[in-house]
Amino acid sequence: MLFKEFCEAVENARRSHPIWFALSSDGIPSDEIIAKMEERLQIPLPETYKAFLKQYGGGYFGFALVYSCDSNSRHCLTKNVTAEWIREHAFLPVVDLETGDLGGFPVENGFCAGTVGIYDHEQNTVLRQPTDFFTFLTAYALHQAN
Repeated sequence: MLFKEFCEAVENARRSHPIWFALSSDGIPSDEIIAKMEERLQIPLPETYKAFLKQYGGGYFGFALVYSCDSNSRHCLTKNVTAEWIREHAFLPVVDLETGDLGGFPVENGFCAGTVGIYDHEQNTVLRQPTDFFTFLTAYALHQAN
């Protein structure tokens, strides 16, 4: 899904179900803040995730919780994951599905994959999803299938 299509789906959901977006969002990060986050986590963040952060900030988003770069928020990525955890699990979690499972990006050779995965906390493994980040967020956060 293209970012433009994702933004349109978000606006449609916001008009139809404003209560889904009633909680305040985390701050929108600057390029400098994103670069510092990448440095702390020792991994480049995926472009799709950065585009989301620059538009929506993070925090509660529809039916999901998207980790942000807002160091004042409990939803800040670095307050929820460490560089060591990312290396150990070969996975960058960016969406807390609030079930114990995490959505995010499998990591290969120090870079995030273009498709997303789900870290299954019960099996301690990453289940790959054959979809992109925006399609994933549309399904989980907006409860809309494509």
